Amino acid sequence: MVTSESMMEFPFEWGSTVRVKANEAKLLASVCGFRLVETQSVADEYSAEIGEYLVLVEFSDGDTKEIPASQLERLPE
Repeated sequence: MVTSESMMEFPFEWGSTVRVKANEAKLLASVCGFRLVETQSVADEYSAEIGEYLVLVEFSDGDTKEIPASQLERLPE
């Protein structure tokens, strides 16, 4: 469950631009939301760790995807 306390730990701001590290093209996307990985099945599905954030990002073509926060790089404003 995401609480006001856990939101303080979230490494990105809504609308901020991020780069997808794992992508050869280093695609850029905008942060649209996030959720905490709380179960092993979700962790396995996204190759993430329990307690890590999944970040919902939107690409310039309108496509959206949840990506583990560890696979994103925050760009300077």
